Amino acid sequence: MDSSTGTVISTFNIKGNGNDNTVQETTAITDPQGKHDLYFVFTKSPANRRGWVNVSWVNFEQQK
Repeated sequence: MDSSTGTVISTFNIKGNGNDNTVQETTAITDPQGKHDLYFVFTKSPANRRGWVNVSWVNFEQQK
């Protein structure tokens, strides 16, 4: 939050499903309270020599 090395409000692992065009991940985040810049930081396992990640869109919804 507020920088690529700032407070982490959520993490998750992207799991391949055999079709790179339809991967969808959902995770809960800690409400940072107020207005902040959010940064998405991706890391790649040395064992995974396959391609990188392509993010088309991000959607935030409040849990009911």
